[in-house]
Amino acid sequence: SRESMKIIRRRIGGGFTLIELLIVLGVTVLLATFTVPNILGRKSKAELDGATTQLVALFREAQSRSVTQASGSDWGVHLENNTTPVPFYALFSGIYGSSTIANYYRLPDSVRYAPSTLPVGTSTDIIFAQITGIPNATTSVRLELISGGNTLSSSTIFINRNGLISY
Repeated sequence: SRESMKIIRRRIGGGFTLIELLIVLGVTVLLATFTVPNILGRKSKAELDGATTQLVALFREAQSRSVTQASGSDWGVHLENNTTPVPFYALFSGIYGSSTIANYYRLPDSVRYAPSTLPVGTSTDIIFAQITGIPNATTSVRLELISGGNTLSSSTIFINRNGLISY
């Protein structure tokens, strides 16, 4: 027992005892256990918020270009819920096709379209009429933040029949 007390009291590196180092190590592990998942969760939530904001901005840009008759045609946003390549959305003029795409964006890895609004393997085009900016359909697009196959959070974008875009 006397020998173990000498080991415990022995100073390591000229300033700390073994017990002090173990306490500091334990507190560090405990803090890391709570902070790392919190930081990762915030990053994922920021990806969902960023994708939602960018998609809303793209809808508004398509609507604005249609109202001003840019390129002399309707403008729209193509939403595609593929698994390979990853789900994406694109700004286009006229009829969707490779020659009409103005901008192309991929959803972040942790974000997907909700299957209830855009089933896997399908796509849809939301097209705004020239001059009026009225959409071809009243719709909503729901984005989900996923982790391990579970939905952690979601956001929904609404486009009403008058062309009002909100989320």
